[in-house]
Amino acid sequence: MAYIAVIQGGGALGAGTQSRIQSLGRVYSKVYGVSTGALMAPLVATNKYKELNNIYTNVDDNSIFSVLPYKTKKGKTTLRKGLSLFRLLLGKKSIGESKNLYKLIRKHFTVEIYNKVKELNKDVIVSCFSRTKREIVHFRLSDSTYEDFVDWIWYSANVPIAMTLGEKPRKAGGIIEEWYDGGVSDGHTLSYAALNAHPGDTIDLFTHDELPDPTKIYEPKKNWLGYLWELVDPFRGISRTVINKGDYEAGLQIAKAKRLKVIIHYWGDKLTDNSLVFNKNTMRSWAILGKEIAKNKEYQKVYDYT
Repeated sequence: MAYIAVIQGGGALGAGTQSRIQSLGRVYSKVYGVSTGALMAPLVATNKYKELNNIYTNVDDNSIFSVLPYKTKKGKTTLRKGLSLFRLLLGKKSIGESKNLYKLIRKHFTVEIYNKVKELNKDVIVSCFSRTKREIVHFRLSDSTYEDFVDWIWYSANVPIAMTLGEKPRKAGGIIEEWYDGGVSDGHTLSYAALNAHPGDTIDLFTHDELPDPTKIYEPKKNWLGYLWELVDPFRGISRTVINKGDYEAGLQIAKAKRLKVIIHYWGDKLTDNSLVFNKNTMRSWAILGKEIAKNKEYQKVYDYT
């Protein structure tokens, strides 16, 4: 029996997730990461929890954004409307840029960690969404060069419209595709992980939802980013509704057929309306909360098909 981690997106909420994973004390043979989960996947696979905690409790907006698309005043976050309009008029594909995040990834996901994952024979997979072909694509560290995998981690974590849009062929010599946040379809990764698991394996699914409802219908967040995203890319709402609902259900059906155990780790309460705001004090409080609820059965939903 092996333990498999599936770490979903959630931006700054990753601060709580990383401490939660550490507190469980599992050793994972496979780690699947989406969005903020992609950022931590190689470090989880190599048990670099001290470094993970240091990252997630010390970053701020400037650590992530090279062009910040919003402003925060008196605790209220609003869109930088003039900047956003100016960038869109110039033909930019996003209202913000996340080149500082790219630097952060390279700083902490080193060549040494890349090689350590291979040495330990761990399977690390991150998921990106191809805007060009409208599909989720999974990239394995073992099949990628270090430079390529840095890109896939970065693209997986780049929220559409707000952050840098990736441009890269999925294979050398292929056509250039546009890439963004694999969190567009969080649910798809559960299905993929279940398909690649063995009977008796346990999948820990770390979600940033309040409740463990794998059949939920996604509804766009009613904040400035949600409205802008719907306006610029209406496919977002359709994809999240159809893909998330269908793939969560599909993932559990696959788990049942393969006699797996799936544990959904959730939050119970809504912690934020905008997880793209990176506030050190808030993230430190979430890291503490993650430890407190890590082993609490009230914040877990178990599907045991073994």
